[in-house]
Amino acid sequence: MVEKFSRWFEKERPPKRVAAPRLSALQQSILHWLRSELRRRQRLGEADMVPYPDLVQGLGVEKILLTGEIRALLRKDLLSVTLPSGSWVRYVSLTDKGALQAKTLAGQQTHGRRRT
Repeated sequence: MVEKFSRWFEKERPPKRVAAPRLSALQQSILHWLRSELRRRQRLGEADMVPYPDLVQGLGVEKILLTGEIRALLRKDLLSVTLPSGSWVRYVSLTDKGALQAKTLAGQQTHGRRRT
């Protein structure tokens, strides 16, 4: 009977899994759109960042909603925002963690679609 309860007193515990960040539908859309836009721009040989106005226009969402969601993604370390010196426009880019999350989301979306 002692062996049955001895596992409760073990000092070594299994490693905890890191949970994927919970994302709203708009946050998922932002990551997906940014990933596809960055890939398109890289094929054309353009910069590896997207101007913020292009993001607003591309998603077709109110700017205030988008700004709040981008701040949330910044806190989760999925996006980076830069303002180059001498520029009036901020640029948005995916971090490594954000690119991995966007790739995961893209994989989930393709598996979830039904072909008719």
